[in-house]
Order: sequence, then C-alpha cells, then structure tokens
Amino acid sequence: MRRAAGVGDGDSVQDWFASLPIITKTLLVSTLLMGFGVTFNFVSPYSIIFDWPSIKDKFQVWRLLTSFIFLGQFSFNFAVHTYVLYQNSLRYEVNPFNTGR
Repeated sequence: MRRAAGVGDGDSVQDWFASLPIITKTLLVSTLLMGFGVTFNFVSPYSIIFDWPSIKDKFQVWRLLTSFIFLGQFSFNFAVHTYVLYQNSLRYEVNPFNTGR
C-alpha cells in the first residue's frame, strides 16, 4: 500500500530550484527580481533601459545588463516571457551543442 506524500519527500519547489543549472537560475531570479522591483515601484523602468549616452557619459554600466533581464511588469505576458526564457535557457545549458540532428 502506497502512502501519501509527506512534508520533505521531494518534488518540492526547493528541490526543483536547486536542480536548475547556474545560468538558468541566475536569469530566472534576476528577471523575477527586476519585474518585482518595477511592478512595485522600487526601480524606475527609465533607469534600467539601454541608453547609450547614459552608459558612455555617466558610466551607468548596469544598463548593459538590466535592459536584457527586464521583461515588463507582472502580467500574463510577463509570465509567458519568463517561461520561454526559462525553457530556452535550460535547454541550451543542458545540451549546448544541439545541431538538430
């Protein structure tokens, strides 16, 4: 007779997160944090956009990264973009030399 799953029996969010490769984990966390920060007005979206004069003249180098990890405010569109980023990053990190054969 099989017993029901109990607390700490595996297949938890913590186990799933721990099993992610490092780059996928970093992209996922940074994308969620950036979306959270902009959605709840901790960060202005205008301070993270790619603006070459600000990078060159004011040395705001964070704009080189933040413009690529910002997928918008929390919404259905944000969830879909985050899922696609997760899937593509995970697939590439698990098998980077997949040529389609």
